[in-house]
This record gives sequence, structure tokens and C-alpha cells, in this order.
Amino acid sequence: GTGQSMSINGLNPSTTYYFAIETIDEAGNVSGLSNIATATTLVSTDTTAPSTITNLSVSNPTQSSAVLSWTSPGDDGASGIATSYDIRYSTSNITSDNWAGATQVSGEPAPQVAGTSQSLTIGSLSPSTTYYFAIRATDNAGNVSALSNIASITTLSSQTSTAIPSATLTFSLKVKPQTLNLGSQGNWVTVYLMLSGDAKANNIDMGSLLLNNSLKPDSNFVGIDRNCNITISQNSSGLLLKFSRTGVQNLIGSANGSFILYLTGNIDGQSFVASGAINAVSSGSTNSSGSCCDCTKICNCQNDGFNFPFFGKLGHMKIKSCKD
Repeated sequence: GTGQSMSINGLNPSTTYYFAIETIDEAGNVSGLSNIATATTLVSTDTTAPSTITNLSVSNPTQSSAVLSWTSPGDDGASGIATSYDIRYSTSNITSDNWAGATQVSGEPAPQVAGTSQSLTIGSLSPSTTYYFAIRATDNAGNVSALSNIASITTLSSQTSTAIPSATLTFSLKVKPQTLNLGSQGNWVTVYLMLSGDAKANNIDMGSLLLNNSLKPDSNFVGIDRNCNITISQNSSGLLLKFSRTGVQNLIGSANGSFILYLTGNIDGQSFVASGAINAVSSGSTNSSGSCCDCTKICNCQNDGFNFPFFGKLGHMKIKSCKD
């Protein structure tokens, strides 16, 4: 005969709900269903939509995926936490008029506190295709933000028919490890650009370097190699570059096989391209860090070895002999 009550939270405004209750005793016996109670929640006083996302970007394309990045908006404008995202893509430019016809992404992350960087990998894309992406945020009152800026990217072509771009100059490229174990851990893939003719590494525009038209080298591991007499001559005609292992793996995808990596850039005002092959396997032994070549290893530590100028930075980089 004791009166009891309970608050039900998380309901939507302006919505009719129906409630019922059953009782269970210590022996597990269940009562019949109670009478049905009904109530309509009040009209929401929240009419402020989340702020518009204006920095949506897309990067790291593969043949079948790309990575979206953005900064989370708030619940009310730029404060608080929104409730959900609606991310869509299309092979034509997205507008408010054709938004409903764009493909909706599944598995969107939950919004974070306003100002947080968020990202999502979009899969199941087709190779050699330009995609357009947009995002909207919704708050707990059902207010929807305006359409974000539109980000676009073209997925890579099938690696079995990778077309190396044309350029004024052509050089050689050596990739280490030559076999990339897709199941192992590591941070880097090392690329050795071997110049020819009168070309000198000092004259390369470092900001122009791209691997497969999308991946930039790590700026903390760039140097001229004058010591590796197996692959690089004594006259600054070689360049050591390190690329993110994850980035390279995104470029080649998850399938086993031999794939072409190509480096493009500018030297003395002329365009150049250099290409090399890398093998991908799902298992087996390989150098997981990709930090060694046939005769040299890049090192952060201080050790006996040769000093080489750090490109674009003060100080020196140590290179020592190795037998990997």
C-alpha cells in the first residue's frame, strides 16, 4: 500500500509515451500487466541548433577508403555536446537540395565536447572515383545544424594498374622494407631517392615531395646521404626520407601483392618522379620498422658515425653502418 515513484529521463520533447509495470516476488512469480499510463512531454524550449562544422577535411585515400576529420560542434551553438552526427557522401557535389539522396555513413562516432578533433575512416569506396563528403550534427532537442563545408577526394587507382605520372626528370627509388608485413607493428617505411646526372639533393623543394600524390615525408627524418656507397654516390645525389608506416599501408590497402610507390616533387624548378616496388604480405618475417637500408641506418641517438646536415633544420643527423 506504499506509494512509490520513479523519474524517467532521456525522453524526446513533444512526444507521447505509454508506460506499464509488472511486479516480481522473491520466488520469481510475475504479476499481470498493470494499467497503461500515458503522458506527453512538454514542448522543448531549446531551439538552438549545434554550430555548423566548417573544417571538414578528407585525407589518406586508398583504392577503397578515405579518412574524414573535423572539429566537434556544441549542443547549443559552440557549447556543450551534440547528440549525433549524420555523415553522407556522393560522387557529385552535395548541397542542401540533394542531401537526402547522398549515401549515409554507418558507424559515426558519438560527438565529443565542443572543440574536440574527431575522425572516421570511410570504407567500401570504389577506386579512381571522386567523392564528396558532408556532415550535420543534431542535439537532444532534435535541432539539426546547417550543412557543413564540402570535402572531396579521389580514391587511388587499382594498384595492379598504377599509372606513374609524367615528369620532366626521372630518378630511381628504393623502398625499405621491400616486403611489408601487414600484420606486424612498426612506425616507418624508408624511401631512398637516388638522383642522377647533375641533380643535387640540396636543390630539391622539400615542400613539394609527395608519395603517390598524397603522403608527405616526416620532416624530422630527412637528410642527404653521402656515405652509402652501395646505392648513393658521394656527391649529395641521394636523399633519405621516412614515411608513416600506417600512411603507406593505407596507400596500398590490405591485399597481398606487389605495389608501386612513386615519389613526385620539384628540383631546380623542374618536376621529377621516382618509382619503386613494395611487396605486401599478411604474415611472415620482415623488418617492421623499415628503418634500414643495405648499408645505413638512421638513428636518433648519439653514436659513432658520420654527421650529415639536417635538411631545413639546425644540427646534424647521425648515420651508422649496419648489416640488416
